[in-house]
Amino acid sequence: MRALVTTLAALAALLAAVPAASGARSAPQGFFGVMYDHGVASAPADVQDGQWELMATSGVESVRTVFNWDAAQHDGRGTPISFAQTDPVVRRAALRNIEVLPIIFYAPRWARAYPNRTTSPPRRRSDYVTYLAALVDRYGPGGKFWAENPELPEQPLREWQIWNEPHLLAYWDAPEKGPFGYARAYPLLLRSSYNIIKSVDPGAKVVMAGITQRAWEEIAVLYDRGIRRYFDVAALQIFPQTVKRAIKATRFFRETMRLRGDRRKPIYLTEITWPASKGRTQGIRYQRQETPAGMAAKLSQMYSAMVARRRKLGVRKVFWYTWASPYGRGGSIFNYAGLQRFDDGSFQRQPALSAYQRSAQRFQGCLKTATGVCQ
Repeated sequence: MRALVTTLAALAALLAAVPAASGARSAPQGFFGVMYDHGVASAPADVQDGQWELMATSGVESVRTVFNWDAAQHDGRGTPISFAQTDPVVRRAALRNIEVLPIIFYAPRWARAYPNRTTSPPRRRSDYVTYLAALVDRYGPGGKFWAENPELPEQPLREWQIWNEPHLLAYWDAPEKGPFGYARAYPLLLRSSYNIIKSVDPGAKVVMAGITQRAWEEIAVLYDRGIRRYFDVAALQIFPQTVKRAIKATRFFRETMRLRGDRRKPIYLTEITWPASKGRTQGIRYQRQETPAGMAAKLSQMYSAMVARRRKLGVRKVFWYTWASPYGRGGSIFNYAGLQRFDDGSFQRQPALSAYQRSAQRFQGCLKTATGVCQ
């Protein structure tokens, strides 16, 4: 009898030492994403290292960030391309099992159709795709970056987003009736980008620029201009008043794609947010301003709704806008969208960060370590 008790006690101790099994995962890998911009993206290296660890433990599996062409090749056509801005991003992501979705954006002055306009489209598509090809060659499968850094776990970049919101003058600063108007010139840029990416990495995915506002009408314009063959993922950016309207906008976007023969292509929500800007700055028409508690509640409701409808709507990733922002007083409402406040070199966690962490844990079925794996 004593031997049986001893055996049972030993078995109980062994079972107690084994971690509890993870819950069932109900969101695909990469579904939980964030935008990484504002001041944190240019903070000192040690600060960024800490933030990428926090992203990993918070359940972030995808990061969307700008790969700034102007910063990489500022001095002119044919000059060496600098990877000083992008190498650290890829390194931090690889160490933490986080996927990166780069937005290839901001033409250098020498390459702009309108040199004095920061968000001018490129004058020559060949200049843009030369930079794009260098990125794919460096960070894609078997790329130069991985050969130079054999100590890193190889996690090649396989997705590339071509520009951002080109239907808005703020991001495609060119007269619509001219030769570089968005409806004419962006589809040509997308086609050239698709062709060069596939020539370097046939398995890579081309993500079209994020489309916002009445996005289902804007993407119809682009379909009329022949974009269907030249992207693998559609990108929707919505800043709705309610979660119900977010679902409705996504449904309209999907229906337009279906009518154009693209019922199977995935949709990424590359930006979605409810800023905690209420009482802090002037609002924007049709954009609801929230309190910090309201932002957290909307985030939780949105992720639950999108996970539940992801198959029906074809949504594959959802990027909260944004990881960290300055808050303060006044300015854009999007200064108040961060899961953290980052100002004067210090961070202040917002209620929405806890909501993001709870949602990620619930739908990923586990807690994540600083290396991005389930513990």
